[in-house]
Amino acid sequence: MLILILISVCLYKVINKISDTKIRKIVTKKLLISIMFQLFLLIIYRLELKYLGRVVYYSDAEDYWRHTLEYLSGNYYSAYNEVYIWICYFIQKSSPFVWVGWNNIYNILITNLSIIMCSYIISIEKGEVKQFLNFTLFNPLVIYALMRNLKDATYLFFVCLIIYVYYLVKQIQSKFAWMFYFIFCIIMSIFLYGIRPWAFLTSIVAIYFIIEKIKIRSITKLLLIGFFIFFIRIIITLNVNFKRMYDSVNLWLPIVLKSAQSLTLLEKILAIPRLFLGPGPFRSILGHEYFLFYTLTGNIMAFLGSIFWWIELAIILSVIITYGNIDVNKTSVFSRYMFYNLILFCIIYSMAYGGSSELRFRGVLYIMVSSWFFSVYKIKNINQIIVHVNIFLLIITIGSLIFG
Repeated sequence: MLILILISVCLYKVINKISDTKIRKIVTKKLLISIMFQLFLLIIYRLELKYLGRVVYYSDAEDYWRHTLEYLSGNYYSAYNEVYIWICYFIQKSSPFVWVGWNNIYNILITNLSIIMCSYIISIEKGEVKQFLNFTLFNPLVIYALMRNLKDATYLFFVCLIIYVYYLVKQIQSKFAWMFYFIFCIIMSIFLYGIRPWAFLTSIVAIYFIIEKIKIRSITKLLLIGFFIFFIRIIITLNVNFKRMYDSVNLWLPIVLKSAQSLTLLEKILAIPRLFLGPGPFRSILGHEYFLFYTLTGNIMAFLGSIFWWIELAIILSVIITYGNIDVNKTSVFSRYMFYNLILFCIIYSMAYGGSSELRFRGVLYIMVSSWFFSVYKIKNINQIIVHVNIFLLIITIGSLIFG
């Protein structure tokens, strides 16, 4: 519970950093309302699990909880996705009693913190904070997908934390602060690897954007690069297990490539559209026929959340086509960083699963797309694009029925 209190304090601190009073009030109000909504969904979810005679969701969530209990019993060992298991361990250790529900609350809070950190940056970039919050904090699919005992909310948090700290350091404008940020990115790459084998690329490539964007003399950039190399050398000297990282990627990459090779040409073409459009409301409400593991609560949340997402997707396509380059801030570090992560995420999961990925991947994807879009484009008047929205919504619905 101590960790949960700490995250709540961080939420308060990030909101208070928003300089625009009007936006800060909007963020506070929407966050408080969303937390009540999210806790209501969590209670329903926990009651259904109890009715099913389970304490935790199926598959990976069940494995993570088993590993956590073994760690709590003193049986420590190297486990897959170890970073998340250790986080769960410390959550339980700092709580009054052992209960997997603490992990669910952690995932809700950490998802909210990720969204609020993005809101802070979007407010700096003069983007659409209010609409961003509407489409992320209140989407039932996002809440359900990320609140379960799974690692994806933590992955999203690490990705958002890297760019959030960048904007904090940018305000200091000190070469020592940038050196600290270099160290921070390297440390985060190790943590990200512990969540997903490929995720360390997020912080490594972030360093490229930093070197490219910071407005300092070339000699200082060279010093930063030299310090970066020196720090890596120290890590290697201290025997950080990079061989294990290499072995894991070496095992994982051929599996992804083999999966991509097994796809037909049509499946490869449809992989990314399927990733964006799925599971859709029709498949969601019939989850007992389409999903290997499911809950009734999850099917309903996925059904409502898919409708929510399709409307947002129609708005995104309409705004991009209608406005073109009006109100665009494509060159900001945040928009480029999120776009890079979005492309990386889509390529990997369209190759690995042909676009037919689990709900938790969609939860991360929806927040990434929303954070990029609402930092780049502004919706001036929804009435101006309502015809386009309806057209795209019809195309999305028909396309999903044919190719879903």
